[in-house]
Amino acid sequence: MKQMKLLLSTIILSLFVIACGGSSDSSQADGSTAIALGQFGKDTSLTVETSEVLELTMSSEGLSPQNFDIKVGQGYVLQVTNNTTRPRFIIAYRHGINQVVPPGETITTAPFSDQEVGFVEQGREQSRGSQKKWQFTLTVVE
Repeated sequence: MKQMKLLLSTIILSLFVIACGGSSDSSQADGSTAIALGQFGKDTSLTVETSEVLELTMSSEGLSPQNFDIKVGQGYVLQVTNNTTRPRFIIAYRHGINQVVPPGETITTAPFSDQEVGFVEQGREQSRGSQKKWQFTLTVVE
């Protein structure tokens, strides 16, 4: 029984490490072109320098602000600051956002854009995302 618990713990920890391993991409910091993983973020001409910054803050009260309007074809990066005492996972799959934000740190996502006017993506903090205060929206406008 003890060996089974150890094996299960090892598997869970391994999956966590694998899932979080891609969040320390140094190419974002040095200004090279980064490509978002989302379906609508594959424009290789987007760079961190030419993208507009959307600032999102995590605190014990939740996410702030909770609504962003993004213009069609414009490049954006989401700059997320975690002011809590534990790691947080920020997710907005359509736009390639799936990253861990360590406590007390700020991360910048890969650049993304969208071409579908009127589309609303519901982003969230993974573990608390069922609560409205831990959700945010990206609304595509003209």
